[in-house]
Amino acid sequence: MKDTIPAIEKKFNEMLMRKSNGERLIMGCEMFDDAMQIVKSSVLNDYPDMDNIELLKQIFFRFYVNDFSESNMNRIVSALQKRHHEET
Repeated sequence: MKDTIPAIEKKFNEMLMRKSNGERLIMGCEMFDDAMQIVKSSVLNDYPDMDNIELLKQIFFRFYVNDFSESNMNRIVSALQKRHHEET
């Protein structure tokens, strides 16, 4: 969906490009952190008693379900579970 008029989009891009690479990186990281908190809150709203490893898996699925094959998803989830058990 693109609902921004071209002149405003151009102005926004110009303002964004005046920022340093570091400032743009920080903005991107902050947006990712915000998205992570929204997804985490959504998962916990649906399943308030979920344990940490299941929460991590659900967040992973919601972010990356379209980016990996099912077999790769399963491998990654197994690695997450293994790492979690090693840390506890």
